[in-house]
Amino acid sequence: MITRLNETISIDLETFSVLELKKCGAYRYAIDSSTGVWCAAWCLGEHEIRVWEPGEPVPEAIVLHAESGGSFSAWNTQFERLIWKHVLVPRYGWPELGVGQWRCTQAEAMAFGLPASLEDAAKALGLVVQKDTKGKNLMLRMSRPRRRDENGTTWWDDPERVDGLKDYCCQDLKVERSIAEKIPRLPEQERQVWLLDQRINDRGICLDQNLVKASLAVVEQSRASANKKMHQITAGSVSSVTNAPALTEWLYQRGIECDGVAKESVSHLLEKELPVDVEGALKLRAGNALSSTAKLGAMLEACCPDGRIRGLLKYHGASTGRWSGKLVQPQNFPRGMPDLCTVQAIRTVMLKNASLVDILHGPPVEVISSLLRAMFHAPEGRTLIAADYSSIEARVLAWLAGEKSLVKAFAQGEDVYMLMASVIYGIQAKRVSRMQRHIGKTAVLGCGYSMGHERFREQCTQAGIIIDEGEARLIIKNYRKNNPGITRLWKSMEEAAISAVQSGEAVYAARGRIRFEMKDKVLRMILPSGRALHYHSPRTIEVETPWNELTPALLHHGVNTVTRKWSEQRTYGGRLTENAVQAIARDLLAEAMLRLDSRGWEVVLSVHDELVAECDEEFADLDAFTSLMEAAPKWAKGCPIEAEGWISGRYRK
Repeated sequence: MITRLNETISIDLETFSVLELKKCGAYRYAIDSSTGVWCAAWCLGEHEIRVWEPGEPVPEAIVLHAESGGSFSAWNTQFERLIWKHVLVPRYGWPELGVGQWRCTQAEAMAFGLPASLEDAAKALGLVVQKDTKGKNLMLRMSRPRRRDENGTTWWDDPERVDGLKDYCCQDLKVERSIAEKIPRLPEQERQVWLLDQRINDRGICLDQNLVKASLAVVEQSRASANKKMHQITAGSVSSVTNAPALTEWLYQRGIECDGVAKESVSHLLEKELPVDVEGALKLRAGNALSSTAKLGAMLEACCPDGRIRGLLKYHGASTGRWSGKLVQPQNFPRGMPDLCTVQAIRTVMLKNASLVDILHGPPVEVISSLLRAMFHAPEGRTLIAADYSSIEARVLAWLAGEKSLVKAFAQGEDVYMLMASVIYGIQAKRVSRMQRHIGKTAVLGCGYSMGHERFREQCTQAGIIIDEGEARLIIKNYRKNNPGITRLWKSMEEAAISAVQSGEAVYAARGRIRFEMKDKVLRMILPSGRALHYHSPRTIEVETPWNELTPALLHHGVNTVTRKWSEQRTYGGRLTENAVQAIARDLLAEAMLRLDSRGWEVVLSVHDELVAECDEEFADLDAFTSLMEAAPKWAKGCPIEAEGWISGRYRK
C-alpha cells in the first residue's frame, strides 16, 4: 500500500478501564494502568477498513504514514490522540505523533453547525450509513469490568463479544468517514485555534487537592448536622436537606403551596411570613443544598497524578463557536468572595471544622461553594494572570450596528449603563440612582437582540427589581429610540438572510460587515473575521403580523439550545444579530488566545470572555497581558475593546 501525504488515516479505538470515562475525563482515563485497547479500526484514504488487535504487529501503512508526517483523524480526536500516546505507543510500539498531525471530524462537524454526537450528526446529514445503536450497548458493557473482587479484574473478553465490538468499531468508522466527506475542513486560522485548544487542554490547571478534601469534610459535617435538624423539625417526614420531593410534600401538608424547593422558589418563600418550623426547614435547605458543591468530588475524579486537571474545555461547544466546559464545568462556577475573605476562609476550612466555618464565615456549604474558583491555583513559584473582556457583547453590537455615540462612549470609558438610565428616565446622568443604573445596565446588555417588554420585566424581577408593564414598555421604547442603528440592524439581518435564501445570491447586512450566502443547501453567515455560521436546510414561510399583514419568516435546521436536539426552528433579526455578536466576540477571544500563545503566555483556561494563563511570578506583566487581549484585528477596526485583569496565586473573579 502506497501512502500519500494528501491522504488521511481515519481511526477509531475501543477501550476498557476500571475508570468511568465520563467522570474522570479522557486525560485521567488514558494514563490509568487499567486502561487498555480492545481494537483499532483504521483506514487510509479510500481503502478498505482494517482492524488491529493487541498482539498483532503495528500495521506498516500506519508506521510509514506517521513517519512521513501524514495526517490522522477521528471523531473527538482528543480521546484517540491520548489513548494513542499513553497506551498504543508505550505498550505496543506504535509510532509517536505530534498534535499537528491530527484532525478532528467532530470539531469540523460542530463548526459546520452539526450536533456533537456521531449518531445525531449522521442523522442530521441524512446519511445512508448510520451508527450501530445496538452495538453501543455492547461497547458500554465491554468498556467496564465484568467483575472485580479479591481475585482480580475479569473483563468481557469472550471471542463472540470481541468480534461484535470489532464490527461496531468498523461501523463507527464508516459513519465518521461518511460525515467527513460531507463537511468542510476547518479553515487554516480556525485549525490553529483548535490546535491551541488541544495544547491548553493538555496543559491543564493545578488543583489544590488538600483544600478540596478539607472542603468535602466540611460539607459532609454540615449536611449531617443539617439533616439531623431537618429530621427533627419535620418530625421525621424529611430526613435529608437534599430530598426535594419529601420537603415539598411536607410544605404542602403544612399549608405552604409552592412549585418546588429549587433555590429561587426557596428564596421567594423566605420573603414571606412563615411558621417557625417552615422557616427553619427552608433555611436549612437554602444553606445546605447547593448543587455546586458536587463539583468537589468531580474535581478529585478528574485530577491527574501530577495534581493538574486537564480537558476542561470543549472547542466549539456552542453554535456560535464559543467554548463550553467539561468535567467540573468552570463556566458555571459561583462568583466567589473578595480576596482577603477567601484567604481567611481557606485557613478556616483547612481545619475541617464545619462549626468554626459557620461561626467565622457563614453557612459552610455556601462558603465552600464560593471557594470553588480558588481551588484552582498556580504551583510554587508561579502565578495566574487573567483578563476579561468588559461588556464585550454590548461593545460589539454597538460597533456592528454603527451606533457612533455608543461606540464613542465605550471608547472614552464613560458609564454607558448610567447614560442609558438617564435616557430612560429623562434625567441627568449624575442624578441616576443605583437601581436606575441597574435597569440601564439590563437594557444595554439585554435589549440589543429585540427583547420585548414582557421578557425585560421578567429579567428585572429575577434581579430583584420590580417594575410594572407600563414602565417596561417605556424602557423598551426609549432604548430603541435612542439606538436606531441597532433596530435597523435587526431588520437588515433578517431581510438579508431571507433574500439570500430566496435568491441564492450573496446579500450583505450590517453595513457590509456581514454576508449571507447559500451553498449546498446551507445558509452561511460570513462574519467579519471570515469565519462562517451555518443554518441548514433553510426555507421561508409566510406569517401573519400583529397588524394582519403577511411577511416572510425564516426557518432552518439546527441544534435546539434548550432540548439539544436537531430540529427545525424559526429565527428572526434579533436572534441573527445575537448569533453574529456572540460569534464576533468569540473570534476576538480566539485571536487574543493566539496572540498570547505566540508571545509565550501559557493559557490554561478560557471561561466565557476571560482568558487565564500561568506564568513565573517575575514575568507577570498585567499591562502586557491586557494589551494583547485588547488589540483589535484588522477586521474589527474601531471596535472599542477593553479588558480588565488580575494577578493572583488562585483563580478568582
